[in-house]
Amino acid sequence: MHDETDRLQNVPVAVMAKIECLTGIKAHREIIDAADVIVLSRGNLGTSLSPEKAFLAVKLLLRAANIGGKPVFVTRVVDSMTEAPRPTRAEATDVANLILDGADGIVLG
Repeated sequence: MHDETDRLQNVPVAVMAKIECLTGIKAHREIIDAADVIVLSRGNLGTSLSPEKAFLAVKLLLRAANIGGKPVFVTRVVDSMTEAPRPTRAEATDVANLILDGADGIVLG
């Protein structure tokens, strides 16, 4: 056990920060600066903001993370795929737009 503890002391730790509410949006600069990877919770942001503001917030956060040089992943994009083998057309369009806006990946599930 002691050898394993010694080995782990030199392992770098990455911090993944999830932005999912209005407080996170307001503090996004500090969060992006402190984290190694950013996760945007689109579903939770959608409950905190109106639809027309939620998509703008995602675009702003993607841009800020890209400017900060941080990888950014987005959740709740292809929810239908938990039941179906293919995304809906709207989901496929969402994925394409997220990639064009600078997302590094999406989180399924």
